[in-house]
Amino acid sequence: MGSSATAPAPALTHSTTLAMSALEGSGLPARVLEGLREFDWNGDGQIDADELHEASKAYSALRQAANTGKGEIPLRACPLSLQPLLRSLDVDQNGTINPAELAHAMQLYTQSKDRVRTLTRLMLWAFGLMVVMLAAITGVTFAVVELSKESSVNSDGAMVVKGNPATAVQ
Repeated sequence: MGSSATAPAPALTHSTTLAMSALEGSGLPARVLEGLREFDWNGDGQIDADELHEASKAYSALRQAANTGKGEIPLRACPLSLQPLLRSLDVDQNGTINPAELAHAMQLYTQSKDRVRTLTRLMLWAFGLMVVMLAAITGVTFAVVELSKESSVNSDGAMVVKGNPATAVQ
């Protein structure tokens, strides 16, 4: 007697992982597989219980934020690796990130990019000025060396003492 019922999926415990490679041939739609890949935060090709828990917390927080209409996302619902960064964006220190705080962060980011662009241009101008000054110093050094020589070669190929063209050096 063949049973057509499938066995229930095992519970996901801390030691259990869900291999993405096993899911790819399971017949799940591509968009579902792509969504599951997003839960694999460490990129090892498996979704472990901690990753699934963090993803469900983030999803729950986003749903709650969408339902309240305020758009605030609690920091505790975000992945642990992002919490320190997001905490620095929480201007009012209420444990949530709201759209105004995100807009302020983007404004600071834009200003930072503009400042970097300005400093890069300044450094390029300074480098160009240094090259021009180095060339000028090289030219002046060459001129000083040539002018300080006590002898020179005349058009006949004879070496003469400067200031006394009648004296040829043999």
